[in-house]
Amino acid sequence: MTDYDVIVLGGGTMGMASAWELAKRGRRALVLEQFDFIHDRGAHSGQTRIFRHAYAEGADYIPIVMRADRLWQDLEAETRTKVLHRVGALEMAAPDHLARSSSQGECDTIQYRLSMAHTC
Repeated sequence: MTDYDVIVLGGGTMGMASAWELAKRGRRALVLEQFDFIHDRGAHSGQTRIFRHAYAEGADYIPIVMRADRLWQDLEAETRTKVLHRVGALEMAAPDHLARSSSQGECDTIQYRLSMAHTC
């Protein structure tokens, strides 16, 4: 009989990331997934994903997403597999979004270029 320190329910993106982090910390994890490990029934299915560093919800998300970004880079380095293909993005927001983001400190940690619409 095999003993585990942790049982992870769900082998999607979050479950597998949790099990990987536990293993890096020396913990034995068992991942239980009801479907095959590659399937089209989860939030991780499909061909593309967007990985945003800026969130309208506030600056509290920035440290979390920046750590997640570093962890994806660690995964690429450890597995010698390119996972993220950075292509940039265009995000449109309400006129007062930048002012709200600036007051929350979001613009202090994220590189961005601001383009304003011109009116005739």
